[in-house]
Amino acid sequence: MCHCTSRINESYRFRHSTHEAKGRIKTREQIRNTMDSYIRWYNEQRIKISLGSLSPIEYRESLGLTA
Repeated sequence: MCHCTSRINESYRFRHSTHEAKGRIKTREQIRNTMDSYIRWYNEQRIKISLGSLSPIEYRESLGLTA
C-alpha cells in the first residue's frame, strides 16, 4: 500500500471513530478530550494535498522548521 493510501485510511479511521464517539459522549471532560484529540489530529497528522500529501508536521520537518 502506498504512503498516500495509508494516510487516507488513517484519516478515515479517525473520522469514523470520532463519529462513533458521538453517542458515548456524556460529560464536558469527554467533549474536551474528543475535541483536543481532533484538533491535535487536524494540526499535526492530517494529510494535505497542497503540502505535497504530507501532514503539517512532516511538511515543517521537510523544511527544517522543527526542533
